[in-house]
Amino acid sequence: MVTNKKGISLDAATATLYQKNQIVTSNLSKLGKIDFTGLTNGEYEIKVSLVGFQSIVRKFDMPKDSLLLVMNEAISQLKTVNIISKIPPVEHKTDRTTYNIQNSILAGGSNIWDILKKLPSVITSDNGQITSSGKGVTVYIDNKPVHLTGDELVTYLSSLPADQISKLDIVTSPSAKYDAQGGAILNIVRKKISTDGLNAQFSSSYTQATLGSYTTSAIFNEHHKKTNFYGSFGHSDQRRKRQLSDYTKFSDSSRNSFWDGKGTSTRKNITDNYQVGLDWVLTDRQIIAINVTGYYSKGNTILSDTKTVYNNFHSIADSTLLTTNDQRTNTRQLDVGMSYKLKIDSGKQSIDFNFDYLPYHKKAEQYVQTITDFQNSPLKNTFDIFTPNSQEINIYTSSLNHSYHLKNNWDLESGIKYTSINTLNNYSFYNISGNSKILDPAKSNLFDYKENTSAAYTNIKGTAGFWSFQGGVRIENTNTTGSATASTLLTKTNYLKVFPSAQLIFSPNTNNNIALSYEIRIDRPEFQQLNPARFYTSPYSYAQGNAYLRPYYSTNLDLTYTYKEHYTLTTYFTDQENFISDVPVQNNSDGTLYFTQLNIGNTRNIGFIVLTTVNPTPWWDATFSFNGYHSAQKSNFPNGEFSSNKWNTEFSSNQTFVISKSQGIKAELAASYNSRFLQGVLNIYATNNVSFGASKQLFRKRATLKIALNDIFYGNPYRLATLYADQNNGSYQRNDTRNISVSFTCRLGNFGVGQNKKNKNVDDERRRIN
Repeated sequence: MVTNKKGISLDAATATLYQKNQIVTSNLSKLGKIDFTGLTNGEYEIKVSLVGFQSIVRKFDMPKDSLLLVMNEAISQLKTVNIISKIPPVEHKTDRTTYNIQNSILAGGSNIWDILKKLPSVITSDNGQITSSGKGVTVYIDNKPVHLTGDELVTYLSSLPADQISKLDIVTSPSAKYDAQGGAILNIVRKKISTDGLNAQFSSSYTQATLGSYTTSAIFNEHHKKTNFYGSFGHSDQRRKRQLSDYTKFSDSSRNSFWDGKGTSTRKNITDNYQVGLDWVLTDRQIIAINVTGYYSKGNTILSDTKTVYNNFHSIADSTLLTTNDQRTNTRQLDVGMSYKLKIDSGKQSIDFNFDYLPYHKKAEQYVQTITDFQNSPLKNTFDIFTPNSQEINIYTSSLNHSYHLKNNWDLESGIKYTSINTLNNYSFYNISGNSKILDPAKSNLFDYKENTSAAYTNIKGTAGFWSFQGGVRIENTNTTGSATASTLLTKTNYLKVFPSAQLIFSPNTNNNIALSYEIRIDRPEFQQLNPARFYTSPYSYAQGNAYLRPYYSTNLDLTYTYKEHYTLTTYFTDQENFISDVPVQNNSDGTLYFTQLNIGNTRNIGFIVLTTVNPTPWWDATFSFNGYHSAQKSNFPNGEFSSNKWNTEFSSNQTFVISKSQGIKAELAASYNSRFLQGVLNIYATNNVSFGASKQLFRKRATLKIALNDIFYGNPYRLATLYADQNNGSYQRNDTRNISVSFTCRLGNFGVGQNKKNKNVDDERRRIN
């Protein structure tokens, strides 16, 4: 711990560790804390320096739990010193990979959902599904799970400006302390200004694709010794245009029919998001934190689609379907969180309590009109409907955790947690006749779903010589009840599952370590996936959930070798039982096509990941990532069995260049490639992305101007095809991803490096909120 004479923690102090006159490692203090891991027993010397203070040198012997280093102020102190510590774009650790997007030029003007599409080994779909190396991903923000999925998750993450985010953690080996949901965890860490007094950061950006979009955001803090009041606000007006095409080949004993569709989709979405929080250190042993976040979104999507129908291999169309779809949504969400932590037994033990309440409200209206024009016939069929839909979700979570610092660098953690989720979805179906709307009760639906999960865990971690270990077990009991009026459906489930996790690390020296991890995880169905209502987009196509979906389980095994924290090789194995996947189902007799979700069977992935961070020159940093894996699937469907065996590859590279250090000019080049892969019966085609950006610091490095060219070669469409048994269909969606973005960020307040009078508990404890 590094402090001044008054016991106030010091930030950005440089600590260099020596053994036998050789440098072992170097690190910067964060809130006064410096962590060194993987040290062998023996005698060490540590040298600590910080501008405005006298350097100090201390000797100590390992093993040792902690060391207090008190620095004296220099006789002559500079009035203002600005030091920018170099943060690598990517950091590799034994249980996670961290992407420090706060320094990324290409992140300027983007939102979090757009950033996720560019992360190595991360694949996103437009319906909100996120996977990493074949594992399902659960999203967290500041170590708290985001209880949103599907379209709701996409809307929310699209509302978060990247300028408000510090880093993204992909946790590949979560401990028992985390919820068992998700094969991996994506933790989004917001920016928090940690300097004293009133400080603020303002950002604004404009993006031009086919249509223009803009974003403005701000973060602030008012910090004193015992309190930290902070917040953020963001406003975005996003407009996107998509080019769409699809096909379906219907074939049975009576006919052959080919449906060829082409269309465009224009979406406008206006979003406001906000966060307000207070950290209050009551005493040296008590801290209380209150945090309120929320967002409001108003969207409008207009889809125009033309389907041409060719029957029995004729070259002349038999009919044409002209469809107009107008969707309007209003969404608001609030998350109120409170935590209290108490340290006892001279700090060896701590107890913390957390409570969160999250209400979510969404109202949607959809007008669909399809006019069928028959060849050589004056007759036309009209399908004209209005489908209002409302969704109410209320989520309550509470947890109690206890941690106990044992002897010899070992810690024991235990806790309990309860989560209650209630969702009510009211879907009405109206046929439009002239100016009248006629309710169709048979196609309307009221879906009521409740899910309650009780959990308990214990986890132990520590070091012994060259070895480090973390292991635990989590037990979760889940009760669900679902009912739907359209089908008089009532489903109930009650299941208890044990989720073990363990990680063993061998570190013979500071340059090498080997980590072996194992865990069992669960992926529960999304709320919308369970809703059996039919959401029509035309008279021949609709989406429908599956109330009988079951959760699927993942067994993960990883072996990782890291050299000098710059070179990482990971081999991994994932076995997914009852995997859930989107499935298109075409009926060849009546010409309908609908999308649903099914437990498709078992999926096994085995592969390897190579991560490399190198510095060819002082002005050039480069990061490379390669993921190669073999995926084997065996599935049972209503239309027949399906199996596949396929090798898949993913590659990404990120290069940053310092063009002029004195002028503050930098450049960034990023490229990625994802090969064609299978997800259930969906054959998803390859994508690529090449982006370039540059930045310039202004006003004595208190402001930054960025310009970015994204998806320069337009290589990121979403194309999929299905071909098995009697199913033959596909779609192509060219998203509006090629764009140019200009962003400007400025900082106001005390951003100089010096004494950080913030009690370290304020940030340290806030990060522990679950």
